[in-house]
Amino acid sequence: SRPQIVRQLHFSPPRESSLVVACFGIAGVAFGSNMILSALAKRQEASGDGSSQGSFSMPNLFSSVFSAKAYYQGGFEDTMTKREAALILGVRESATREKIREAHRHLSRANHPDTG
Repeated sequence: SRPQIVRQLHFSPPRESSLVVACFGIAGVAFGSNMILSALAKRQEASGDGSSQGSFSMPNLFSSVFSAKAYYQGGFEDTMTKREAALILGVRESATREKIREAHRHLSRANHPDTG
């Protein structure tokens, strides 16, 4: 008689980087904390008891970290200077041609009307 072959499935453990997992965990905790603190501040405002006890001003941490304040907000001159162009593109005035092209492509894609 033939020997019986037993087949077993072998599952290898997932190989995600612990650093990536830790970063996502920290970001999740920060976002959740911001949402809870914002809800508490809104609840306190809605109570409207007028007491100064326990009143606090809570900044929006999420918007301060992820806002698009890095882009040049304006104050344009009649003719564009190299400094102004660098501010708009978000690069240094001494940036290489390739960096300038990359920044221009990024802004063009982000602001293209077909992207919504």
